[in-house]
Amino acid sequence: MRKNILDSVELRSPHSDCQLENGELWLATEAGKINFRFNFNRIQWFAEPDLSAGNIIGIVSGSGSCSVIFPGKPGFSVQPGDAVKAAEPLISLFNTPGPAQPEPAPEKVSTPAEEGGEI
Repeated sequence: MRKNILDSVELRSPHSDCQLENGELWLATEAGKINFRFNFNRIQWFAEPDLSAGNIIGIVSGSGSCSVIFPGKPGFSVQPGDAVKAAEPLISLFNTPGPAQPEPAPEKVSTPAEEGGEI
């Protein structure tokens, strides 16, 4: 995500389980931490913000960018330059296990009678 120098942008909590510590916003998942990195000259975090999903937790001004770093290999792909709509539930996609894999067919065990042998 990028913004222009004259834009003022509200920072909103992406998930109710996010933590904000020492200017670092992160979310613990089964796969590890999702980190939200902000590259702005001026970030103003609200004192004791309510981190419920969608609540305003700070404001940035000036030019800058935000990166979201997912641990491991998430089951979806968003590349730099891809359009992501506001409130698109990427985090919920990350928290769900990938597509279910079909169970392997049970191994057929043949008996001597099926092979034409004697019992």
